[in-house]
Amino acid sequence: MVKASMSGIASFMSSILLALTMAERCAGFSMNVNPVTSNLRLRTCCSQGFGGRARLPLSRHQAGQLRMQTSADTAPEENMSAVMRARLVSGRSNSEVLGDAIASALRDASKQLPEGTVPSFCFLFVSSSYCNVGEAGGVLVTEDTRVFQQGSEKYSRAMSLISRNFLQRGWNDVPIAGCSVGGSILGTTENVGKDSGVCVVLANLPDSEVSPFFVKPESFNDGWRQSDWEKAGISASFQPSQGASGDDAVLFMFGHPEESTFIRKVLDSLDFVFPSARKIGALAGRTMDTHEREFFFLPSLKDVKDISSLEQCCFSEGLAGIAFRGGIAADAVVAQGSRPIGPNYEVLGTEMNGTIITRMREIGTTEEAEGAPMVLFELAVFAGTIDQQSFIESTRFLALGTSLTPLEDEADKHQYIVRPILNVEKDGPVFLADGVRVGQVVRFHIRDAANAEQELQQLRMRWKLERNSRKVDKKLPAGALLFADQARGPQLYGRENVENAGFVQDFPDVPLGGGYFDGVIGQLPNFQDKNKAPLLLDADKKPQSTGVLFDQLERGTYVHTMGSAFLLLYGQGQQES
Repeated sequence: MVKASMSGIASFMSSILLALTMAERCAGFSMNVNPVTSNLRLRTCCSQGFGGRARLPLSRHQAGQLRMQTSADTAPEENMSAVMRARLVSGRSNSEVLGDAIASALRDASKQLPEGTVPSFCFLFVSSSYCNVGEAGGVLVTEDTRVFQQGSEKYSRAMSLISRNFLQRGWNDVPIAGCSVGGSILGTTENVGKDSGVCVVLANLPDSEVSPFFVKPESFNDGWRQSDWEKAGISASFQPSQGASGDDAVLFMFGHPEESTFIRKVLDSLDFVFPSARKIGALAGRTMDTHEREFFFLPSLKDVKDISSLEQCCFSEGLAGIAFRGGIAADAVVAQGSRPIGPNYEVLGTEMNGTIITRMREIGTTEEAEGAPMVLFELAVFAGTIDQQSFIESTRFLALGTSLTPLEDEADKHQYIVRPILNVEKDGPVFLADGVRVGQVVRFHIRDAANAEQELQQLRMRWKLERNSRKVDKKLPAGALLFADQARGPQLYGRENVENAGFVQDFPDVPLGGGYFDGVIGQLPNFQDKNKAPLLLDADKKPQSTGVLFDQLERGTYVHTMGSAFLLLYGQGQQES
């Protein structure tokens, strides 16, 4: 992945800061900013938590509803004595020995399932610190005198270890998928500050039809239909409309960040063939740039003759996944706390497949200035359409959002997919991680930790409203997953556990698993359409409205190089006899 070049960005921002400071002194006041130390920190894989106000505001009525329901939300569910038929449970371990970590994480996860349960599928997330060809450290001697070379494992060995554990339990037909992880493993307990770790997620979905699938780049084309997806592994009966009322279909996907162009084409096909399915996934991560990244896929152990070597189950090309539907409901959404600054622009010129924007035109204002992107940025700063506080925040991080609603007349009604700016040139172009097309509408974006955290809080508040509304269809939270981008966590917030601790506080009885990755797959929340707002309840806990509870934008699924993808799974409860 391309790294940001700091010198050009820092030089450009410093020149604007210096000019602004001089202009302000002439006007009789000064700005308390050091143009030397206020450099722009860019990351190639970055969170979509940005400065300014979060873009998920609650109405006064919704906020009142939430206050009325707070005690019910924080207390145990009325029917938590019910036996959950559907469960999504997680176990994790930070043991420095890979085999011990997998065994411990699997043991913790399996304890949360009813005795004798055979999982419907398994997700495996392995920190890249185990598999870096010994670069991380020296010899490790365990308490029972075993000797290991730190960092010398392979992902294929991780698949062999978990497969051996499965066979010992008699689980010879349980699909396994997952990928490498960068940074800490996420769960319902606090992170311990280690980069090493393993997370095992087990799903028990007795009322669901599960279909593991794999897409090879050489066999895929844009014209795939449902019959082609059936050949890839997705059952012909997967369509959500064929399930029971209120049931959802879910697609989990795992890929490699260097295959993002291919993955986007696959997602377009999935949106066309399965438009109503919830889609969520992650791209393989790594703790350091020198580590390897791979994703894993093993549809069944039945046909595996030798589990000691499973290199054929580890990939850097293609897309692997698990599809399931029946007996469940799901919310899958990407958190994107973006705050746009300045006006919208139309892209007029690009190079290098759209990854370099050379010329833009301001739209939606009387000026309609035209020129190089950073010339227009500087003009917006001096004209005041980008305020001074926003400019200061932009010196720490600057991104570009591509509008999903380009026909909107009002700039603030646009919704954006936000991409990191890797580099800029003074009075020149901007360099992006992902390409844009001539004619697309774009806008500069910024972020800060406080508002990114606020956006997560408001997202959870809406989920709490919906959790009560789900009682109408007698579904209870069965488990959750969090796929966070590498730049979230301590890099964004300055402390650990922000992503998972808030969720655990609001949903104390819901198992949570996940980790940090080099990109996530998901759909954006749609809160602008009143017909797609969360279902609110009156004082008697009866639904005030009907319709979609917590829907996504009907504009497709995206690869997000910045952001966090959440999935909250609901299942049917069954009273204990």
